Amino acid sequence: MAILAAAGDPGGLNALVPALKKFLSAGGRLLAWKHRDLPAALPGVPLWEGGDLPAVERMVFATSVADAAPLRLARRCRAAGIRVECVLDNWMNYRRRLEIDGEGLFVPDSYYVMDDLAREEAIKEGLPARVLVVSGHPALSDLRLAEAGEREGTRAAIRMAMGIPEDHRILVFVSEPVEQDQGADVSFPGYRGYTEKQVLAELCSRLRSADGKWGLCVLAHPREDLAALAGTWKANASSLVGGVYRAGTPSPGQIVAAADGVAGMTSILLYEDWLMGCPVLSLQPGLIRPDLRIFRARAGVHCVQDAAQLGKVKDWLDEARREKGAPRAEISSHQGSADFLARAWLSPNR
Repeated sequence: MAILAAAGDPGGLNALVPALKKFLSAGGRLLAWKHRDLPAALPGVPLWEGGDLPAVERMVFATSVADAAPLRLARRCRAAGIRVECVLDNWMNYRRRLEIDGEGLFVPDSYYVMDDLAREEAIKEGLPARVLVVSGHPALSDLRLAEAGEREGTRAAIRMAMGIPEDHRILVFVSEPVEQDQGADVSFPGYRGYTEKQVLAELCSRLRSADGKWGLCVLAHPREDLAALAGTWKANASSLVGGVYRAGTPSPGQIVAAADGVAGMTSILLYEDWLMGCPVLSLQPGLIRPDLRIFRARAGVHCVQDAAQLGKVKDWLDEARREKGAPRAEISSHQGSADFLARAWLSPNR
């Protein structure tokens, strides 16, 4: 079995690659489209550089909210009679990801979603139930609780990089390029009701007035303007300890796993840490888009979606003072997800 793989956004790439590696280790043949970061994530895999379509049985791609090129390639493959399958990496924009090229809704032969909630929401957005397959999230297939020594090593590295004293609890803010992607006000059709700048400013304000000693590590999204994010931090930090973390070692995944509490908006990293029993705050004051209320049904997530709920920030901080809980039972729904997809792609009957 031979497949052609394509990905654009970092989130989609991270979801697709674990399954592709399992597919390769099981004897599958793979061509990676030489587009964005996919070739670097699959070293040694033969590349397709464009031009005439290769002789493959399947094309698999990861969704994106910003890069329409994989979707355009999917349409080409469909027109050529190649089976097309898609892997979703988040709990929002189920339909938008399949029509961002302006050519109308593209319905893949299989659309792999993370859980029953995603399947139900995708159906509400007009995706046919027959193509929706609950697969778990491939990037979470090997999720595990960090060993005590590993976690303490990461915490020491965070303290050194951010200048956070030993007697301060470590918090992480996971940023997203909200203003860049959805706009700064209601004149933009996708406007969320807030921007990352406003959310970080609100979090800093709450931390300044909170009891306790807190250090904040601000994580930038891979597509985010680091200088602009650093400017927002500088304008709002005042007496707070911390700063914007520059990419390197430890990785963002290691950082959130080592934190005492994780805040953000809609990032998959919040869900990952929720699975691992970490106190999680989804801070979206002013939210006007129902499709972004993705954490409202997750018991234990402190969700702020309007100004009246800002008191939940204190509840989150109270939880962050305590030790992490045990991993949640929901983690089992993602274990084996990469293997599941690899088996599906190896099967001639799908």
